[in-house]
Amino acid sequence: VQVHGIKPQDRIRGIRAAGDKLAILEAMEGVAAAPVLQGQALLRYGSRDVSAAITGIDPARHRRISNIEKDMIAGRLEDLRATANGIVIGEGLAIRLGVQMGDTITAVSPAGVALSMKVVGIFRTGVQALDQQYGYALLKVAQVLQNRPNVVNQILLRLEDVTRAETLARQIEARFGDRSESWEEQNQNILTVFVIQNAIMY
Repeated sequence: VQVHGIKPQDRIRGIRAAGDKLAILEAMEGVAAAPVLQGQALLRYGSRDVSAAITGIDPARHRRISNIEKDMIAGRLEDLRATANGIVIGEGLAIRLGVQMGDTITAVSPAGVALSMKVVGIFRTGVQALDQQYGYALLKVAQVLQNRPNVVNQILLRLEDVTRAETLARQIEARFGDRSESWEEQNQNILTVFVIQNAIMY
């Protein structure tokens, strides 16, 4: 038997049953959760093209797990809802593009989708890698841009007790089967530097 012309199935990657998992996580005591879709995009303004990581967020949930709202130096996070295809970008990214508040840029994703987006906010975290490469849009807008409808690829958690992070990450991974990382695991190299620094000081 010979079979010709079979195309591989185009599987959209993401967290399965993300809504159910989000509800379970939000029901846990001392836990705030927020779904996001993160993906790459090329931001274009005039003759300038800059690659950026665009994170789709739900502003109401995201402000509970992130400090991004406190880092805003122009605009508000809530303006993402008030403006069609609004985007909030880092100060360094705005400088690289040569844009200001209210300017319209074009975002092109690897999926080939192009959207005209209006700059409704600028943030400054003080971390150069974030300020020069990151932007935020509404989750639904990011899903359209990445051509991944109803998909999220991360659920971010913030705990009242940070010492629970490693234990909770292992419990979530065992229960859901999804890769889970604590802040200690993500920043292991930095923490090792602090240990060495303290040892040298003592």
